[in-house]
Amino acid sequence: MFERMPDRDLVTWNAIISGYAQNGLAKRALEFVFMMQREGQRPDSITLVSVLPACADAGSLRIGRAIHGYAVRAGFELLVNVSTALVDMYAKCGLIGIARLVQVKNVVSWNSMIDGCAQCRDSGEAMALFRKMLDEGVKPTGVSIMGALHACAGSGDLEQGRYIHELLLRIGLGSDVSVMNSLIAMYSKRKRADIAAEIFENLSGKTLVSWNAMILGYAQNGRLNDALSLFCKIQQLNVKPDSFTLVNVIPALADISVLHQGKWIHGYAIRACLDRNIFVITALVDMYTKCGGVHIARKLFDMMDERHVTTWNTMIDGYGTHGFGEEAVKLFEEMRRSPIKRNDVTFSCVLSACSHSGLVDEGRRYFVRMEQDYGIEPVMDHYGSMVDLLGCAGRLDEAWDFIKRMPIEPGISVFGAMLGACKIHQNVELGEKAAYRLFELEPDDAGYHIQLANI
Repeated sequence: MFERMPDRDLVTWNAIISGYAQNGLAKRALEFVFMMQREGQRPDSITLVSVLPACADAGSLRIGRAIHGYAVRAGFELLVNVSTALVDMYAKCGLIGIARLVQVKNVVSWNSMIDGCAQCRDSGEAMALFRKMLDEGVKPTGVSIMGALHACAGSGDLEQGRYIHELLLRIGLGSDVSVMNSLIAMYSKRKRADIAAEIFENLSGKTLVSWNAMILGYAQNGRLNDALSLFCKIQQLNVKPDSFTLVNVIPALADISVLHQGKWIHGYAIRACLDRNIFVITALVDMYTKCGGVHIARKLFDMMDERHVTTWNTMIDGYGTHGFGEEAVKLFEEMRRSPIKRNDVTFSCVLSACSHSGLVDEGRRYFVRMEQDYGIEPVMDHYGSMVDLLGCAGRLDEAWDFIKRMPIEPGISVFGAMLGACKIHQNVELGEKAAYRLFELEPDDAGYHIQLANI
């Protein structure tokens, strides 16, 4: 309809830009802003309010800054809706300091700041902002509460979570399903699935998001049978599961290694037309590898039209876990030729695969190339994998020298790998050295004492 119009006014351009932005097509929305200017239309405040969220969604901070500059030049910066959109854009891009400088304070801007901090995993700052908002007499909305609950889930502060629970009940948000869903998620992440389940049972007007949150909560807390029972109950109540439901329930089947149930859920995904969803198939690939069906997992992997970096990592790790180190290395090389960018988890998976299959030279090469070619700085897991690689191959002195040359302080995973290798090769001297460091780091873990005694 837009393309067929002989003349387009500013309202028309705003409508199409807003439409793209609201439907998750952020880059297309930005393209239309440039297009409207080429056709002589000058963006107004409504255009800016529509396109700034698209900048955040597309991660286009450079364009967001340019729009901010335009807002200042055009005199729109002091409009409340534009200022609030700028706060939201900067907060979602992780620039909380700049977001603070925008001269507007209303409940929407407070919500944007709190949510931005929570999304950037700065839970302490998110909670500090939430308390400051309350101190300044701003009444929180459901969005404020959900942002604060997200922060509590990330910080691990259960007492803060309980305080927000009491607060939301006092201000009359106990019947808001979205808020209660966030509360279920917070208690679940803080290992209180019992409280989450009680809230879920008493919740009226449950949505699919509620069911998904509780299924995930059970799975996160190791109550896998409860997660599966809830999935079955959904279908009895004629609530149609979506891709998020399956992504929550499939890992539960993987953890208890029930292959026939896994095949059943795979069949369900096909019948529900969810078998082309990238996240569902990635979860299925992970499930099949953990249940021993590596060849089925690879068939699924090869059938995928689109693959996420997590999909590649899952398949490489699956090969490595089952001792197919050479296949893991081949798949990693195939990934290098694809447009998918490797991350630190990719290298953890391939180093682990090399370790399980005794591919020492390949593992060394990938460890060096990780930083030199890809700019990924090794973390403790990578160092632990290298110690495991050298130690399992019997090169214990080399592994110990590697530990001594580490640029960061060795952690539990590093010394644990060393102790495990010493147990395999019955090296008492190095085993003692590794064990005594572990006793310092984990004094309450009896397992290391038992391992040393066995050596």
